[in-house]
Amino acid sequence: MGENETSEIRKTATQWPDLLGQLIDRVTGKEAVITYSFRSLEVEIPRAAGSGGQSLGSAKWVLMVI
Repeated sequence: MGENETSEIRKTATQWPDLLGQLIDRVTGKEAVITYSFRSLEVEIPRAAGSGGQSLGSAKWVLMVI
């Protein structure tokens, strides 16, 4: 894979979240409802740094239907 192809993949990967966010904003702005259904959902929050460089930590949330 060439450098141009890799660059294009990275660009596309960063555009998808923006595109999805815009789509959801438009749909919900017209009083539509979006329903999510899942058995297990994992959300990983990356490590963050606050002012002065102190670590704010990271998190992993796991939601499961029981």
